[in-house]
Amino acid sequence: MKRYFALFFLLLLSVQPSFAIHHRLGQFYDGAAKPPAEVTRIWLRGDVEIRRIDGHFLRFTNPKRRLNTSRMGMEFVKTFEVLPGKHVLLVGYDDGSFHSTQSQEIDIDAKGGENYELSANAKIAWKDENSKWNAAISSFTPSEHDADFSESFLLEGSETMDGVVQSVEADKHGYVKSFLLSVPGESSPRMFKQYYSSQKLQVGQKIEVEYYPSSPEIADSIGDLK
Repeated sequence: MKRYFALFFLLLLSVQPSFAIHHRLGQFYDGAAKPPAEVTRIWLRGDVEIRRIDGHFLRFTNPKRRLNTSRMGMEFVKTFEVLPGKHVLLVGYDDGSFHSTQSQEIDIDAKGGENYELSANAKIAWKDENSKWNAAISSFTPSEHDADFSESFLLEGSETMDGVVQSVEADKHGYVKSFLLSVPGESSPRMFKQYYSSQKLQVGQKIEVEYYPSSPEIADSIGDLK
């Protein structure tokens, strides 16, 4: 019995493609998908994650693929397709038990038709202050199995807007439900809603609002400006 189990396990290893399980391709550029020779693909290995590309958070453009208004579900996107050129990747590490509180910035001058592998050399132990991780990017040659994506998605990037809080609607605990933001150069203030928030705002406070073009009325995150 043990022999049959071992053979079955080896068979699974031999046929399991390296990126096949729940592997999705995310297209981070506008318009129809371009041929592989005209784009650059960045493949994630192990528990490394891309937190931002060129300063933008990413999410699915199709709201049916999102669990809420934000970036939920992006953990299953393991290959990112971008246009050739210089890009700045903000990279983190998350293995389900441990995650990096700090992000690492990686610059890449992407070439059309090229593939790059983003990986992390992590040495992490429970409550070990010397634990560390190091992300690196290198050229990569995908196999036919690697390129057999389960699904492909169009992604959109977040945008930011600075302004001064004009008014705030809050719940009984003082947490923000919506607010009016006065934006320099605009004649009328903008109304933003915010969901799943534990933040509190004050009139006159200078803030940076991060939102997505497909839902510009919803504040995905709010940062305090000094």
